[in-house]
Amino acid sequence: MNQPIQKSVTVLWLLVACCLCTILLLYFLQPPQRTALESLSQVDEIILKTVQPYSLMQGNSSRIQTTDVDSLFNRKTYFFSTERGLPATKIHADLAFLLQPYQIQLYGSRQFPENILHIDMLYSGKLIRTLIFEPVRPGTTQSVPNNTTNR
Repeated sequence: MNQPIQKSVTVLWLLVACCLCTILLLYFLQPPQRTALESLSQVDEIILKTVQPYSLMQGNSSRIQTTDVDSLFNRKTYFFSTERGLPATKIHADLAFLLQPYQIQLYGSRQFPENILHIDMLYSGKLIRTLIFEPVRPGTTQSVPNNTTNR
């Protein structure tokens, strides 16, 4: 009869210890840094710096399409032709880490069986940029869709 009470007391002390640890962590951890986004060109620079190590901006492997949304805002879509084995999810994670201080949210989706990765970037609920990574099909040349403009 004494053993169930002893187990309850042990569980209670563990619960209290967890609550104390949580309070200490919340007190001592700094909130994430927030950086003001001055212009969308900052986002473009981060995108270009992130894809640069993978040589995605060379030759016919990339295009940038600009769509006018209204008189003050245009949205860019980046198209990348990628080699098999390119770590597109690593690029997605790197971009999410670099854009997090600007409060830009990234949402990725993969289209099967083509294995096309779409990454949408939202700022204040507005879609500002889209990145599309399309793998080169075997037996074709490396190029992106022709309906885009090179910028």
